[in-house]
Amino acid sequence: MNTNTFDSLSFYGPWRKAPFGAQREQQLFSSLSHWYEAARFDERVHPERFQEMLLQATPRDCVRLARRNQAQWRADWQVIRSKVLIQGLWLTYLQNQLEPIWTESSAVFADELCRHGIEERFLADLVQHFLATKSAPRVLVIGAAAAPPKEVGRRINALHRKLAEHWVLLHWMGRHVSWDIHDWADSRRLPLLPMGRSDERFARDRIGQVLTCADQVLVFEKRGGKSMDKIIKACKAAGKPLEVALWADESVGTLPEVLGLAAPKGPARDRGVPMGDLFGDA
Repeated sequence: MNTNTFDSLSFYGPWRKAPFGAQREQQLFSSLSHWYEAARFDERVHPERFQEMLLQATPRDCVRLARRNQAQWRADWQVIRSKVLIQGLWLTYLQNQLEPIWTESSAVFADELCRHGIEERFLADLVQHFLATKSAPRVLVIGAAAAPPKEVGRRINALHRKLAEHWVLLHWMGRHVSWDIHDWADSRRLPLLPMGRSDERFARDRIGQVLTCADQVLVFEKRGGKSMDKIIKACKAAGKPLEVALWADESVGTLPEVLGLAAPKGPARDRGVPMGDLFGDA
């Protein structure tokens, strides 16, 4: 019996807050279908349905469970579903990079996705968008945790527009982590590339390792401060495009609210895969 690659590639999701607490955790998804079908349900509104989806034995069981509970689907599902799937593919790739599927031709890659359950008429756009994500610029944002939320929001929104909303957040997980930027990027389904361990220092040797994965760097530094000097010097020595956002002690608001100012006005549009469902009703 021929097995499908994507039926067995499991992965962990982003570090999200638990529905009823401040603790962060990574959920384990047994397949791309588990991720996609679970995302139909807002985890904060229907946490029990979300968790039930993760426990399903097969991708086919996930689809059946989702169809039985269609009344509980997110109201914005039509808008976010293509981005959800691309984000899931990114996470699958990031945590299973040694799998042969990533080096196959686009035709073989698309065929595996089709056999996994994605409708054939969406595959051309889906493969194209995923391949573009793999080559998108990886941006390291550092020092944002200490900066005023208003300044952080202004700079991140400008970066988001400049890169046409198409980039990877290289997310430092060590000391002085900025979870606000992580959560903002996750809410917009941007690909996330976590690096570092909890409470790890951004030491000189670690800076070099992280910079090898970055295409460009955005550093937040207090005006007149010196705390980011090592990072700035390392970026220049490595030839990485660098933007230094200087800030002073004057700001109001919270980061999610400020970053939200860049949301498009009027009805939201799905800029990814065309309308219709991505997975069949099998």
